[in-house]
Amino acid sequence: MRLRLRAAGGGTLLIHPKGEPDHRAVEFARRLATDDRHTLVVLDLPAAAVEREWQAVARLLAPARYRSLRLVFGRGPREEIRRAGALIAERLGREVLAADGEPTPTVSGGLFVPADRGEGWLRFTPGRAAERDSRRFPKPVWEFTSPAAPLPFGPDTVAEPLPSGVWVRSTREEPPAAHRRRLVEAVPADLDLLLVVIGSPGAPAVALDAVARFWGTVLPSARPAVRFVLHGTLEAPGTAEPGQALADALGHRVVRYPALPVAVPGAGSPDAARVLGAPWYGQDRHAVVHLPAQSQSQAPVRVQPETRVQEPAPPVVAGGPRPSADVGAVAVAVAVAGAATPRPVAVRPPAPPGPTTAEPGPVASVPSSPVPPGPLVPEPTAPEPTAVGPVEPSPDAPAPATPAPAPASVPGFRLESGGPPPPPAPETVPDPAPSPSPSPAAPAAPAVPGAPAASAAVPASDGLRARVQPVPGAAACAVPPERGIEQERGWVRRTFSEQFNAIAGSVSRVMSESPGLRGTDRAEAAAALTELVSVRLYLSGDSRRADAAVRSADPGPHVPLARCVAAGLRRLPSYRGPVLLRSGLAEAERALYREGGLLTEWAFCHARTTLHAGPPDGTDVLVWSMTARRTAILDPAVPDRVLFLPGTGFKVLRVDGRTVMLRELSPSEIAADGRVDLRPVKLDAMALAGLERIPAALAAAGTDETVDGADPPGLMPVPPQSVPPPSVPRTTVPPPSVPRTTVPPPSIARTSVPPPSGARTPAPRTEGAGL
Repeated sequence: MRLRLRAAGGGTLLIHPKGEPDHRAVEFARRLATDDRHTLVVLDLPAAAVEREWQAVARLLAPARYRSLRLVFGRGPREEIRRAGALIAERLGREVLAADGEPTPTVSGGLFVPADRGEGWLRFTPGRAAERDSRRFPKPVWEFTSPAAPLPFGPDTVAEPLPSGVWVRSTREEPPAAHRRRLVEAVPADLDLLLVVIGSPGAPAVALDAVARFWGTVLPSARPAVRFVLHGTLEAPGTAEPGQALADALGHRVVRYPALPVAVPGAGSPDAARVLGAPWYGQDRHAVVHLPAQSQSQAPVRVQPETRVQEPAPPVVAGGPRPSADVGAVAVAVAVAGAATPRPVAVRPPAPPGPTTAEPGPVASVPSSPVPPGPLVPEPTAPEPTAVGPVEPSPDAPAPATPAPAPASVPGFRLESGGPPPPPAPETVPDPAPSPSPSPAAPAAPAVPGAPAASAAVPASDGLRARVQPVPGAAACAVPPERGIEQERGWVRRTFSEQFNAIAGSVSRVMSESPGLRGTDRAEAAAALTELVSVRLYLSGDSRRADAAVRSADPGPHVPLARCVAAGLRRLPSYRGPVLLRSGLAEAERALYREGGLLTEWAFCHARTTLHAGPPDGTDVLVWSMTARRTAILDPAVPDRVLFLPGTGFKVLRVDGRTVMLRELSPSEIAADGRVDLRPVKLDAMALAGLERIPAALAAAGTDETVDGADPPGLMPVPPQSVPPPSVPRTTVPPPSVPRTTVPPPSIARTSVPPPSGARTPAPRTEGAGL
């Protein structure tokens, strides 16, 4: 039999017998969710051809550009599929994933293997026995804390895996097949939120202590991402409201949905169906929040739009020993000038829900984009789950199948498909960044075309100043050098040994549940552990102060830590689509962004994929991301955060009032000599098509005078001259010796995006990450 390989759309490949493919197979492949870690391949072969055609399949997938593989067999015996997966992995020398059992398609483009139909997705690695990976594709971040098979939690209660989470139900009566089919096929899954469905209609009530026993198996780091929905009856004591009874029994804040999440009519297009979560997972807009009775200082109240609530402390990273809250802050304090004093950040719940005010835009026209038009549609919003007690509607009232329209209000907005994030936790707000001292080893920062000179600070209307970041020399650059970072990893392990040991266990647990993070051998796994622990230290500490030290272009102990953080971020999944950061830049500082100009970020630029409050009279920076890294797997407390790696270049597409639109430059756009063509290209129009609809919805997020703005990409804040810059004490721990290169950073004509010295190889990207 002669086979043919073709692209089915959305980054999915289809292998079928020679001739025209079956249109049903093409449609099935096109509707699958995007796989960020593997090349997704659908095999439409006769059932008897699986075992004899595996060599032909291996030949078609031999090119190195296909990387590791996820094979979806349309038909065939389970034993033959397992043998074929193992043989293809050995022949190609790559990791191969294949489903043991019959995968069930879900409404959000996933493939789920029920517990009674097989072991789920298996990972075949050359020279190793097959290992179970997950029951779900795509694999959610909470996979490590959910049961892989039905587990009893009492004499008549079981927790059963679902594509969207876990079903805690009574075993005294078997639920109808239609109920189970709805929970598996019709309830959309969210990669960031773990849905716990309690009971089923007409079935016996679920015991409260059984739910409490299940809650004991959920790791502390994943608990903020749990969302409960009462699908049947819960045995609550007396006349207690079920959600409040849950919160009291669990001793933890409970976020409860009034009904099962559903697909929003009109949003489930074939393009949108490739991505899990949004636009369907908007239930947090109607969620009810319950706090344990012992933690409430007053009676439950309905939260008004202007009510301010202080959030509890953020959770710990997955599993392992619970590190001190100061672990990350101490780590960054050693690397730079010390930790800032934390202060709580007040949050203002948004206004009540209102009607949609915009239509889907043309972002789906961007090739291979994992972001469908749906998430870029302004949605009605309601008070988010930051309440200090239950909020109506009553759980006894029938819940509508779809979110009902409400009176006019401010529209909500989501930038990506990750689903609503958990309520925000208090952030550490650092002191103003230290004034960078000039480094004799760092060349002068090139100017943005048409902008003021980079070396001249531009005074802002509020007294602050900003300038373009200087280009660091080889000894001060945070981009990992070509020689590797073994010296830096050893320095981090020695310098932060106490903090490292405190959280290495939790990071190891995350790595064990996400094999793509740990590499292929022991040495690579040890290196990955050090790098990912460095990322966790950076995220939990005074990251803003660390970034200021890196942007100063001065050598110092912050450099080895930053290099390990950059290497760890490269291991995390990438994100392609629109992101937002809200900065305190004033008009004079916005002048540094000139349309058509280029800038480079030499530290870690923080952005988010959802709307959030910003500082008053600031600047909204919208960026079309290509390789920004998601950090939720290491820090679930901020599931919508992404970080741009050091050395990332940005092109200014448009400056419109208080809004700046940028596009991340593709590595292919930077020539070998560092030159970048400044003429408008097709990529600019594509990025603008996905960004220009967002400003109309920014008013929904509002502003908050207590919120500090993010550091804008390519710029660095400088304190005013009237305030003496704080000195940065040097640590007594020497940094690793870094061999200096005699080759200066390449010159760049007509651009301020020089490639870092010794780092010409671009960071690896996941499937579909490039334009």
